[in-house]
Amino acid sequence: MPEFLQNVEGLNTDAGIKNCGGIDFYIDALKVFAQSIKSGSEEIKNYFDTGDWKNYTTKVHALKSTARVIGATELSERAKRLEDAGNSNYIDEIKNDTPALLQLYKSYSEKLSTFIENNSDDADKPLISDEELTEAYETIREISTTFDYDSLQFILNSLEEYRLPESEIKKFQALKDAASRLDWENIIKLI
Repeated sequence: MPEFLQNVEGLNTDAGIKNCGGIDFYIDALKVFAQSIKSGSEEIKNYFDTGDWKNYTTKVHALKSTARVIGATELSERAKRLEDAGNSNYIDEIKNDTPALLQLYKSYSEKLSTFIENNSDDADKPLISDEELTEAYETIREISTTFDYDSLQFILNSLEEYRLPESEIKKFQALKDAASRLDWENIIKLI
């Protein structure tokens, strides 16, 4: 597990690992959580601002669950209280406590910034062809059988220059993760 995670304020990594069933699944859950903070907080704020308490309550319920899974206990408990307030129609409590919830939620963007990808410039990249991607994957498979880390990094870095089809993004991220851990067996399985 990345060492910095042991020092993230408000994150009980032991609970998160236990909830996720292992370190690899935990890291994956943290990535998904981190990458959804911006859109998730914007949705909660939008429902809050428009007084759409039904959808607001649904969103804080989802936040409660995902925060609990990753071990963000305080965030989960605050979201639970606001979910209960929404279910009971305690609008004053929602109005008083939502700003603090959103501030805490957004604070994880910085705490987990390692897991947040900046895809804003992906639209400028050329879309990789199916043939090129297939060829790159075949090369990665060959490289992995010889444990050639430098060549593997070269291929992965080359792929970063392209926009991948939506269906391949998760696979590519998993390949990069496996490469960072030198998990040759998993790289071969992924290809």
